[in-house]
Amino acid sequence: MNFNLGHINKIASVSVVLTGDGYYFDLVLVKNKKDGIEILKKVKHLNSVEDLLKHAGKYVSFILHFSGKGILNKQVENTPNYRSKMLFDTNLDDFYFTDVQTNDFVYSSMIRKDVVENIVELFNTKLNHIISITTGPFIVAELNTFINQSEICVYNFVLKFNQTTLVDYNKSEERLVKNYSIGDNLISNSEISAVAHAYLFFYGSENVTLPEDNAIFKVARKETEAKNVFIRFGAAMLIFFLIILMGNMIYLDQLNKTINENYAKLSTSEQALKQIGLLKDEKLRKEKMLNSSGVLNKQFLSFYLMEISNSAPNEIALTEISIRPVFSEIKQHLKIEIENNNIYILGETPSSNLLSQWIKRLEKKDWVNKIDILNYYYTKGKGEFELKIEMINV
Repeated sequence: MNFNLGHINKIASVSVVLTGDGYYFDLVLVKNKKDGIEILKKVKHLNSVEDLLKHAGKYVSFILHFSGKGILNKQVENTPNYRSKMLFDTNLDDFYFTDVQTNDFVYSSMIRKDVVENIVELFNTKLNHIISITTGPFIVAELNTFINQSEICVYNFVLKFNQTTLVDYNKSEERLVKNYSIGDNLISNSEISAVAHAYLFFYGSENVTLPEDNAIFKVARKETEAKNVFIRFGAAMLIFFLIILMGNMIYLDQLNKTINENYAKLSTSEQALKQIGLLKDEKLRKEKMLNSSGVLNKQFLSFYLMEISNSAPNEIALTEISIRPVFSEIKQHLKIEIENNNIYILGETPSSNLLSQWIKRLEKKDWVNKIDILNYYYTKGKGEFELKIEMINV
């Protein structure tokens, strides 16, 4: 996977129209997308770099296309050292060349370097580097793959094609006006060269040779890519830290909620513990009161009632307790006979095992001699029982 933070995906392609006594700018802001280029903005006839920067934006990269006065256009045979046939008694190093090659011919546009450098310097003083230049109408030939017409007008030039191959051109004395469609973009013939330059910048072409100057364009491109890396990496780090900050805020908010919930539970627990402490104190106070009153002495029936009820599991329901019951029905003039050492208990239990465990606990009491199960009947999920506890003589 090729991941390049410095890649350039938006470009301000500027037509520099030389008028003889000055210049003006036409701006086309172009974005490179997966399915081709998209024109974001078009502004015509800007008179200064300051106006251009206002419309293009602060961080966009610039490419320049020169047209108008001072541009020399030539058609020569495609032979080795073809440039020597274009100019005579002239130093070729003083010019920038934009060449479009076919099998038979080379269509070349030339401009003096000092003209270009004067314009480039205007951008450099505003810290906006120029990363590519082109000249003349011929680069528009690369767009005929999309336009697919036999003639294309570029300013007052008419390019002629055989299918998609440039075969000739002529210059009209009148200014021509025509529009072309490239995808969803409608482009006038005065804007089409800037669009062609942007297309070549993003996609290149083996048929087109653009001006090269390592000291200007190559260095400027590297600086632009380095600036893009700085901006995008900085933006990515800012987003990363914002995500971390947002995550910490969410975590702290959740932590505060948990602390508040635990604090509420702790307050409730403290109140419950305080209440339990008060109840324990009340229990001790009442036990002391009972002990001092003698009610809990083994001579009192209440002692056995408390012993039996406190020892019984919650699952066992006691329905009747008879302590020292009478032998028989009480009759007049007859002595009442009492079973002094016996206690009878009626109740219900969910299981015989639970009853057995309770009986074992009762048998450990120091006042219990023995325990007999007089009756046990289990039905409908519960067992009904009757116990007899024989007490030690007291």
